[in-house]
Amino acid sequence: MSKYISAEKFVNKILENKLMSRESVAMRIFEIIKNLPSVDVAEIKHGKWEYTALVDCELSEVKCSNCKFKITSTADIAVEFSEYNYCPNCGTRMDGESNA
Repeated sequence: MSKYISAEKFVNKILENKLMSRESVAMRIFEIIKNLPSVDVAEIKHGKWEYTALVDCELSEVKCSNCKFKITSTADIAVEFSEYNYCPNCGTRMDGESNA
């Protein structure tokens, strides 16, 4: 698992220490990184809303490209739903980018 740290705290720790040789610099940097607390982060999923007008009725469907969560409703409500920035089911950011 990756360890994410605060860059600001890392820089402050480096500046607090007077380091002499390259070896001691490298060892001290490793020690500082190892001892800094991790921060909570989550991978951001990217996707888009897939909009479909259903044939022979006044309904439309909006579907998340990531989890396939969908809502079927009247066209005006489906369009409003497609303006949401995140999928309420899986949390995917609807910015049109790909996860690849």
